Amino acid sequence: MATGSLVISKRASATAVLLILLAMAGIAVAGKVISGQAGGGSLPIPPTCSLNFIDPTPANNSIVTEKSVNITVSSNCSITNAILYLDGTEYDMTTNGNIATIEVDVSLGKHTFYISAWTKSGEVQTETRTITVQTSEGGGGGGEVTPALEFVEPTPDNNSKINTDRLSIKVVANRCLKLEKATLHWSGKEIPMKIGEDNITAYIDLSGLTSGTYVYNVSATCSQTAQPTEYQTEALSQPGISPITPGPIPEIWSETRTVTVEVGEVGGYGLEFITPPTPPDNTETSETQIEIKVEATRCFNLENATLHWNGKNISGEVSGSIANFIVSNPDSGIHIYNVSAYCMDIIKSSLGIAKEEIWSPTQTVTITEGVPQYRIMFVSPPTPANGETVSDKVTINVTST
Repeated sequence: MATGSLVISKRASATAVLLILLAMAGIAVAGKVISGQAGGGSLPIPPTCSLNFIDPTPANNSIVTEKSVNITVSSNCSITNAILYLDGTEYDMTTNGNIATIEVDVSLGKHTFYISAWTKSGEVQTETRTITVQTSEGGGGGGEVTPALEFVEPTPDNNSKINTDRLSIKVVANRCLKLEKATLHWSGKEIPMKIGEDNITAYIDLSGLTSGTYVYNVSATCSQTAQPTEYQTEALSQPGISPITPGPIPEIWSETRTVTVEVGEVGGYGLEFITPPTPPDNTETSETQIEIKVEATRCFNLENATLHWNGKNISGEVSGSIANFIVSNPDSGIHIYNVSAYCMDIIKSSLGIAKEEIWSPTQTVTITEGVPQYRIMFVSPPTPANGETVSDKVTINVTST
């Protein structure tokens, strides 16, 4: 074995000494193999593992025309396990050496995805990609297709029968990058629809329907159109949306559908208490916080919900057909309450009919032990007054009620 001598100055830092000793042993430092004069071999540096999308994975921001999409990744290391995260849902992938692949069904609309894989160097990830799934007339891809609207869930199937007085209608725009407005044509009535956050969907919730057969379709204005992307046969080196046609198309339409509503005798709109968390009627409780929750019957959208609590009006939080209220620190005794709100009936509103005020039943709750109203107050002096200039020593006293 070769030998050597080493002289270390007193001024040498501990880090410098360690680096010198590692160099003599031939240990890798900062990603490099250092050979020392004392001999010793060189240690191989393991490669840094990476993970990249490969064909036929759709390019980022591309439009695809198939509802079954192949997503494949490759690594410079052997892959032991890989997971696709598609819109927050996990899917196990098939692995083979340094390749992982999966064929996944996707619905119309926008989707985001990325992949995590595990190699000998640990977990690695791809970048996140976004694709828009739209259909192509004739089932092909690559040819120019006129933008159109397509019904998607939860829209009832054509010629279906439902036994509820509520339904939801939703459309997605094909060959369109941005909807400006959408209108539901409902048996002769024109009702504005809401545009989704993805800018390519429109939806509406209807309530208070009576028995009968309804005919409907949807029209919309598309301000940007796009050609589909071929991604299954060749690599994509450019963004997948090409070309973009500027300027709005006057109107695009969905197909026309029919739905039959069959409902029995139904009352008017109303509010019903949800128990729990609402206490049952005539309940006794010692809780210091009472939660009151109501749901509208035959109404999708509530506005201006108010809890009437022993003569006091308390505003609540409204989400769709649900309203929620919190009563904190109620006094001891019997409390009488009910809830009022306005139902935003979209069909009636489109006909110029005023919003209808609806009410819950009246209930009572008995608070068996009220909550004392405590207060903590500063005692001055010696506590300095607000804004007072003090020295380096301060005494603070408080008292409570």
